Amino acid sequence: MVFEIERERLKELFEHTSDGVMVIDRALRIVALNPAAERLTVSTASGSVGVRVCSEVAVCQSAEGFDLCETACPGVAALERGEPH
Repeated sequence: MVFEIERERLKELFEHTSDGVMVIDRALRIVALNPAAERLTVSTASGSVGVRVCSEVAVCQSAEGFDLCETACPGVAALERGEPH
C-alpha cells in the first residue's frame, strides 16, 4: 500500500514538474520523457521512448557550441558516476 502511494506521488511529480526530466538507460536510449522535457526537446514521449538520446532528440553542446555527444557526453559521465544529471 505504501509503495503504491509513493509510486503515485512520484508519477504526479514527474508529470507535473516544470523541470524537463529525461530518463535514459546505459545505452543512452530514452526510457521516459515528462511533458516539460517534451516541450524542451520538441519531441513526444511516445515517439521518443527507445530512441537514442544523443543527436536524435537532444544534442549536448559546450558553451562554445561544440558537440559533446561523442566526446564528452554529460549523460554518459553521470551514468558512470552513478549520479543524476
